[in-house]
Amino acid sequence: MPTRIWLTYKQHRFETIAITVLCLGLAAAGLIEAFRLFALHTPVACLGNGGSINIFAGPVAGTVTAPTGIDPCVVPLNARYALTGSLDFTLVGMLFIFAPFIAGLTFGAPLVARELEQGTAPLSWSLAGSRRRWLLIRMLAMAGLLVVLLGAVAIASDVYQGTLNPTVDVHASFETYSYRGVMEIFWGLAAFLGTVALGTIFGRTLPAVFVAVVICFFARAGWENVVNQVALQPMGQLLADPAKMSDPNFNYLYPPSDLMLSWPMYLDGKPWSGDMNVWYQQNMPLDANGQPTNVDTNGQLLGTDGKPLSMPQSVPFGLHGNQYWPVVALESAILFAGALLCGAVALFWVDRRRPY
Repeated sequence: MPTRIWLTYKQHRFETIAITVLCLGLAAAGLIEAFRLFALHTPVACLGNGGSINIFAGPVAGTVTAPTGIDPCVVPLNARYALTGSLDFTLVGMLFIFAPFIAGLTFGAPLVARELEQGTAPLSWSLAGSRRRWLLIRMLAMAGLLVVLLGAVAIASDVYQGTLNPTVDVHASFETYSYRGVMEIFWGLAAFLGTVALGTIFGRTLPAVFVAVVICFFARAGWENVVNQVALQPMGQLLADPAKMSDPNFNYLYPPSDLMLSWPMYLDGKPWSGDMNVWYQQNMPLDANGQPTNVDTNGQLLGTDGKPLSMPQSVPFGLHGNQYWPVVALESAILFAGALLCGAVALFWVDRRRPY
């Protein structure tokens, strides 16, 4: 078996070397960018909740001291935004998104299809004795290497995100969680085994790559909507008190660590599914000037009973950041199950495949 694994790497040495360079290079680049950002030593007090403060005016980035009367956070934040908005920093962040798919497609497409295209499949199958065992060993060899390489990318992406938002624990935050960390590995495995199955069915590398790219695009684009509404809804909870949300003086601040699933409507602390237009017509009659008629001297809207009017409010429903690992485990399990299904399809089809 070790000999067959080594032979697999040797037969696909271009793909092996190219993806190894890509993944290790990306991991190194991510760590370098994270170190550059950390080296700025931006005061934590200036970062706020997740580092989302925006500065619209101030001295030019790179100046050392702030002029008298200027917020002391202006200079360090300008320097920080200059780095995080640079081309190299942005490019590394984008590559973290695409790396699992690039690696998976590159490893998966030629695994079977190249043998069929080059006409070497009959010889390989006769020497192996079993087509399924032949394919299984090849899949395990490439999948093992893929896990190691994407593992390095996963670690670097978490470090990159942690440095980008140092006030938030990356393992207790849903901010960009499906583009980094453990999810990188399982996206890569799903793309790899899915492409292997397509290559086994089509018997050609280029069609397998084309169809795999289309499938991966739609799968990634629709992942959040489907998973959030189907798999994660039972795990969700109200992230704010409906009674407080109906208070006009209450201001809900969305934490970057939370995952928002929906905004159900509540009225007086209870679920409400009425029509807002009808509610306005019934509870907010307007005068000739289009102004509400039931208003007290303080500008407070009043109901027909003369008491302060409670309006329907949309309440945040989702998951707190402390549920990060259960959610990641669930989504990773879904991706892994899909990958295993594609691998099973490939193993089933290789026995039915004509050797050309």
